[in-house]
Order: sequence, then structure tokens, then C-alpha cells
Amino acid sequence: LPREADVADANGVASLPDVAGPSVWAVRSRDDGGTATAGTAFAVVDHLGGTGLITQLDIVRAATVSPAPPLEQVKGDRVLQATLWTWDDAIGLARLVTDDALPLLEIADALLADSLLGRSVFAMSGVGARGSTASPGLLLDHSDLGVQHTADLGPVFYGGPLVDGQGRVLGMTTNEIAPEFGDISVAGDASAFCVRVLRCVNNLVEVPN
Repeated sequence: LPREADVADANGVASLPDVAGPSVWAVRSRDDGGTATAGTAFAVVDHLGGTGLITQLDIVRAATVSPAPPLEQVKGDRVLQATLWTWDDAIGLARLVTDDALPLLEIADALLADSLLGRSVFAMSGVGARGSTASPGLLLDHSDLGVQHTADLGPVFYGGPLVDGQGRVLGMTTNEIAPEFGDISVAGDASAFCVRVLRCVNNLVEVPN
């Protein structure tokens, strides 16, 4: 019989592109030298009739100065224009906004993250045949450093969410946090979203505009 972890991984890989995928988009832009940049962003909050999304700052850093290059959110043949709303250089986070209303992902609290130690988690990208892809791994540790996990990542995953099997956001995948050992990846903790790029009360619920 397959191990419980194998079943959880298979279920998440199969289901999460439908469950969480509509909120997870590829991001593309250009850097200061005109070279294409790409990664992933994910929708977390309503914004003036549209949507606010989280991504890794380095993917959209060129947009922090004017004139800024175009920012596009892409899913299959659908392309949405986005704007850099705010960012936090210290923790490598950026908040994009788009005029389009997108489904939102739920942000998990710290207690949920702690309860998932040793359980399956999934890094999500905004590309794939179904519009999104889930890469499975195990949650190894949750601390001030971030969320240590074993999900395989490539550049297209950076800026995307690390989620549980129900699509709840535990953190943001990134290549900016150095792991303490080996090839373990570290996702930025979801609690960091409230430092600057979101305004929060009651854990991770944004104060309405």
C-alpha cells in the first residue's frame, strides 16, 4: 500500500491546480537592462474593486523606479496588466495590484503552520497545462527564519505560495533566504506579509480600505 505521505502528495499535485490555481499567476516583466524576468504571484486581498497579489520583490524590482517596465500577470492566453503598489526591501516582498477581481487564497496562521510539521506542503507556480503546478515536499521547520521545506523549486516558482493540501498559504517561495543546511528551501513566513505590504489585524486579516 502507498504511504500516507505519498497519497497526500499525489492528491495535492492533482487537486491544487484547480483549488488554488485560479489565484496563482505567472508574472513577467523586464529588469533595468531590458532582460526578461519571470516568476509567480498569488492573490490574497481585495483592492479597490480589483485584487492585491504577493510576489518576490526581485522579480519586479525594476518597477520601483520611474519609468517602470510593464508588469503582466499571465495564465494561459489571458494577460492582465498589474502595477507595483508597495514593497519591503528588507524582507524581499512586493504587492502588486490589478483591476481584475481574482479569487483569493486564505492565509494560514502560525498555529496551522506549526501543526503541519512533517506533513505535505506544496510550492505553486503560475504555469502548467492546467494554469498552475504544485510541487510537493515536507514541512521541516517553522521559525523566525521562515518555513523550511523540501519542495523542489525552479525560478518560475519564486514569488509563489507555499500551501497546505487545502491551498492555505503558509509562506512565499523565494531564493533570497539562505537555508541553514543542505538543499533545504526556506519560504518567507506568511506573517511577514503584514510587516509592510498588507495592513493586518487579528493575525492576517487586512484592515478594509
